[in-house]
Amino acid sequence: MKRVRHRTMPRVKFYPKSKTVPLQAHQAWNILVSQAMMADRRPSKAKIQYGQLRKQMGYPAAGHTLLHALGTIGEFCKANGLPCLNCIVVAKSTRLPGHAVVLREGRTRRQEIKAVVRQDWFEIRPPTVRMFRQVREALYAIEPDDV
Repeated sequence: MKRVRHRTMPRVKFYPKSKTVPLQAHQAWNILVSQAMMADRRPSKAKIQYGQLRKQMGYPAAGHTLLHALGTIGEFCKANGLPCLNCIVVAKSTRLPGHAVVLREGRTRRQEIKAVVRQDWFEIRPPTVRMFRQVREALYAIEPDDV
């Protein structure tokens, strides 16, 4: 009789409450892709407020910045010739991205948001936490332990 070997099923992983910037970027990427794809190619529907994003990520609506995570996402997109997904995150008062938003060369915020909603994000494999860590290391000359 042949012995059947049972394989262990992979376990689900949850995002911890305290996240590194690459982990924040990974979680935010998933939320932003969903937001962009649900917009049905309408830029006004794609926008998400900073407070809403923080809340969806499990942070209090105030007191926590996502500047570095969003910048990491934008730089990843720019380096790979993709519309900068970070540009759909806007301030509640202005409905515009922050002044530090990453955009592709020669693009306005409006052009970039339009490009984001035209992109089929589901055809792109999501970047890994490691990839976001590599972006941070490349851009900021950060030692791997500091990411």
